[in-house]
Amino acid sequence: MAIKQRQEDISRKLLHLDKWKNDLNTRLAKQEQVAREAKEKKERLIEEVRDILGFRVDPRDERFKEALELKEKEEKKRSKAAKKLAKEQRMLDQLRKEVEGTDTGKKEQEEEEGKSLHGTVIA
Repeated sequence: MAIKQRQEDISRKLLHLDKWKNDLNTRLAKQEQVAREAKEKKERLIEEVRDILGFRVDPRDERFKEALELKEKEEKKRSKAAKKLAKEQRMLDQLRKEVEGTDTGKKEQEEEEGKSLHGTVIA
């Protein structure tokens, strides 16, 4: 009886094996992609700092570390400014939609009032 249950459990798990393999491969690929992007970003920053300094410097050198920190701070400021600009743009778009919605409502009211006033005489 226990052997039969064990065999059933194994066969159920075998049905999910392909899905588990795919999930694992997807996670590993994602981790590799994140690591590759981080490495490329770091290499790009190192090259930019070397261009700023004008000569090749060992990444462990103090001047290089200071220049790298400054470069990273500038990049953070730029990304923060870009996020702020995007947020402001979203807010403006939302306000425009609200204003357009109220404008169409006012136009409809004015049209209805205009229709009702056409037959009347204002004294």
